[in-house]
Amino acid sequence: MTLVLVDPAGELLGALPPFPVETPWWQEVAEIVARAGVEVTVLRLLHADRVAPPGGHVTYLAETRERPDGLIPLGADLVPHALRAPWAEPGGPAATLAWAAGALDRLGIDRVTPRQQRTWNLSAIWRMDGPDGPVAWLKQVPGFFAHEPVVISRVAAIAPTLVPYVLAAGAAGRMLLAHVPGDDRYGAGPELCAAVAEAFHPVQAHFAGRFTGRPDAAVPGRFDFDFDRALAEPDGFERTARPGEPGGLEAAARPGDPGAGRGGDSAAGRGGELGAWRGGELAAGRGGEPGAGLGGGPGAGRGGGPGAGRAGAGGPGGVPDKRLDAGRLAAVAAPYRDDIPGLAELIDGLPARLAEVAACGLPDTLLHGDLHPGNVRTDGAGAPVIIDWGDSAIGHPAFDLLRLIEGLESPEPLVAAWSRRWRETVPGCAPERAVELLRPVAPLVSAATYAGFLAHIEQSEWPYHAGDVPDCLTTAAATAAEVRTVAAWRTLGGTTST
Repeated sequence: MTLVLVDPAGELLGALPPFPVETPWWQEVAEIVARAGVEVTVLRLLHADRVAPPGGHVTYLAETRERPDGLIPLGADLVPHALRAPWAEPGGPAATLAWAAGALDRLGIDRVTPRQQRTWNLSAIWRMDGPDGPVAWLKQVPGFFAHEPVVISRVAAIAPTLVPYVLAAGAAGRMLLAHVPGDDRYGAGPELCAAVAEAFHPVQAHFAGRFTGRPDAAVPGRFDFDFDRALAEPDGFERTARPGEPGGLEAAARPGDPGAGRGGDSAAGRGGELGAWRGGELAAGRGGEPGAGLGGGPGAGRGGGPGAGRAGAGGPGGVPDKRLDAGRLAAVAAPYRDDIPGLAELIDGLPARLAEVAACGLPDTLLHGDLHPGNVRTDGAGAPVIIDWGDSAIGHPAFDLLRLIEGLESPEPLVAAWSRRWRETVPGCAPERAVELLRPVAPLVSAATYAGFLAHIEQSEWPYHAGDVPDCLTTAAATAAEVRTVAAWRTLGGTTST
């Protein structure tokens, strides 16, 4: 790989001689930083000799305060781009690290060394190491993921040990998360997946049927939802049909709600209260005391004042709306429908399929959005901790299940347990049927997600995602054909289970 260097002012210095790294994943830069031979911060991808990761020869832009000898004269496109991430520009990482240093100082955490781990269009991540090991993770995300720390803190109010603790969150998509011991569980088997599904159900059950607001007019594609009000409302449902919503749900009072109070009180998180949004920033309290805001300006806490109340105001914007919409999915598939066998048939049948899904009676709720074992950490002794909530959204709960069971040889017991929990939560619903109907829809939703990424990042970053849209659409069409084949086999008396 090759590093083209600029100084903090953005002046082009030249390139370091190419050197090899073991990791094939372009966004993982810890090894690059360690082997560069000079102190650098990787800013962004410039180009690669392959159309997509992994592997190949990759050229990055990196920032350094040094002027090393032996640089190779090599140019780079340094023209600003409207869609470029703030951490991908010279000076951007330094500003984020300065914010983190201030936040950690206010929390009484010192002697911390930042170590860059990842940079690409979806995030910049540093591990913050103390004298005895990692203490926190600094993460910065684009605007379409800026709801992440709010979602994490609200999930913590229901299931405190299920998510990382939010130490602080600020403008420009910045957040500090407490270190979670253990490992990311890529490739984990059914035992862990079952534990994750069981642990997450109370959260989804709490928020189920509460998304009765409206799309956020200020942020297209996002939902104007008041998390704090939902936390303060009791759990429980009675089946009622709303106009135009078959099998809709309305909340019914039940004592014992775990949510926080209103009128300025914040939701209870691990180790104390979460501070209110102030000046567009959130600080976590220590030792049971609310943390001070990290910025000035009007507060965003409930109970009055400019920007009060909504997760979509005064803070990071609304929650993405991924509720079932045949028109949106058809628009994403339109450029490919005549080239991918079976896609046109799937798209043409979507309105009827989604109507049948609605008739199954499961409510929309909070989704993690990418609930696979790699986004779960365990240390071998404790309960699972779910990380990486940038894809969280409002949508059908079966999508998280379908992502969780991908690759499992025998997912039937997990699906059965998940379905049993939902039937207990929403009597009369048909979870198994909803899962079967949504199997080919899940990759369509993924295609729409990737299309959204591509629409909001600069072209030099497209190789990360460009192939994902047609790949997901191909998977959707193939899954629909597989589901039809299995259904026909069962009709003829076969015993295959899928």
